[in-house]
Amino acid sequence: MRTNLENTVVTDATHNAVWDGLLEVSRTRNYFTELEITFSRRVFYLRLALAIAGVGVFASLFDFFEQIRLITGIAITILVVIDLLWDGTSTLAKLKLVNQDLVYLENEYRQIWEETLNRTISDEDVRAEKKSLLDTLNKIASKVDITPRENIVVKSQESAFNAEKVRYAG
Repeated sequence: MRTNLENTVVTDATHNAVWDGLLEVSRTRNYFTELEITFSRRVFYLRLALAIAGVGVFASLFDFFEQIRLITGIAITILVVIDLLWDGTSTLAKLKLVNQDLVYLENEYRQIWEETLNRTISDEDVRAEKKSLLDTLNKIASKVDITPRENIVVKSQESAFNAEKVRYAG
């Protein structure tokens, strides 16, 4: 149960813990946003390639070039197999859901951060809230099983730190 006391003493360790949690959620959200963008592009280009191959098949019906029929038939077969094996559309849908959950979680951390600054929450309540939010973060992140991409990890860490530093400077 939350005590919600005025002028509650919040230790530096608690401030730091909330800040670290906020950075972690922000970094994770940035990471999954970058993954969502990457997968969106891949799905788009795969579908674009299928559409172009489909136009090639349509053109081959008019006997412009007999070889077009063979080439586009092979291309469509390969692209459909890639689409079925890769399953990018369902991964993209999962990434969109994860990002929605992470936005909510980030807002919860921001609220706790504000409460620690305003001294309207006790250390014990912060620890309890942070534990709950960390459990939620782990559940959210486990919804999508993707091998981490180091370049995106580094980019999302830098982006999150800079954004939070600017937002809460002073």
